[in-house]
Amino acid sequence: MLSELFDFVLNNYIMAKNAQAFAGHPLGECVRSTIPGILRLSADSDQNYIIKGSVGQGNWATVPWIAVMNGEITTTTQHGVYVVYLFSSDGKTLYLTLNQGCTDLIAQHGSKQALIQLAETANYLKTPLGVTPQYFPSASGIKTGNAYYDAGCIAFAEYNKGSIPNDDVLLADLKAICGFYDKYVDLGKTQTAITNNSSKQPRWNKYEAALLLSAYLESKKGFYPESYYIQSVSDELRQMATNQGIAIDEAYRNVAGITFQMKSMASAFSGSTIVKQASKLFSDVVELYRNNQSEWVALLREAKELASPSGIDMLHNVSEVKAMDNETEKIPNVAMTATQIKVYLKILEKDFSDGFNLESAADLQKFKDCYYEQRGIFLRSEAPQ
Repeated sequence: MLSELFDFVLNNYIMAKNAQAFAGHPLGECVRSTIPGILRLSADSDQNYIIKGSVGQGNWATVPWIAVMNGEITTTTQHGVYVVYLFSSDGKTLYLTLNQGCTDLIAQHGSKQALIQLAETANYLKTPLGVTPQYFPSASGIKTGNAYYDAGCIAFAEYNKGSIPNDDVLLADLKAICGFYDKYVDLGKTQTAITNNSSKQPRWNKYEAALLLSAYLESKKGFYPESYYIQSVSDELRQMATNQGIAIDEAYRNVAGITFQMKSMASAFSGSTIVKQASKLFSDVVELYRNNQSEWVALLREAKELASPSGIDMLHNVSEVKAMDNETEKIPNVAMTATQIKVYLKILEKDFSDGFNLESAADLQKFKDCYYEQRGIFLRSEAPQ
């Protein structure tokens, strides 16, 4: 039944839009009532789904749609996240998508920024929602004829006119896409819980914000997954608290909380909300980074020192540092972490293609400069004799 109805819309919509009266047309009844009614009977009865369809208001829409919305987070397609069937403007393709409302975004930020925010949010959500290649089969995404739908698409299934699959396949795809949607709703509840828990922790300070911004900037380079930088910041902030005599528990500045705050920093850096609104502190630190590099470098350096286990280098394992008996040789025995080794090797590969001379003061200084550029930390070493 669904297969035939979807094909009916694809086969007749362009002709109706171009030459037929809007009021009372059977396509309107099909999209607004018939298909939503079947979907309502097929949807999981345990979910608070609101199902609506539209072919336009007074005039034919460029892209007609049928939306499945969770009433806990949105009852309108103007904002929020929802599941929606989209009939492409050329009448050739039907997309089942997990998508985002754009009307409110456009009103708040303008068309260009709304498109950027839709795309960034869609890209971010794919990982926590576990979107598989099956439900994002093309790297270029969808092509509905509406740039906002295309940019906001988080997951999708694609069906072509004349080859719509049977109802069993259609409903299996709908269940899968709604599964991603349910995860999104759960993610929102988790973030609310994290926010409530965070209110019991000390407020963020400028040093913590500086470490978070530094990690965000590094993550944008794409050397390692974002999760690597989130874990690194969590470790630094927990160490900073320990250094200050603050009692910490498993929830204190943990990975889940930092993941959430990283989205706030992304919002501060982009100037528009991406999943989580930017805090004033984060916006102020971003402004410092952009407008006063000398103060930014000083702030980040101090933050790194506050988060260092021993005050020498956050990557040094202080338990392994042992002063040598000979007072003339004060070279610590330091155990390097795997992370530090990776950074060292990357510097050697990129900046010392002709080799590295340990006896060269110039090479040593260049290495330290490169290391600071990578990590925001000044390496300390004995000058060559």
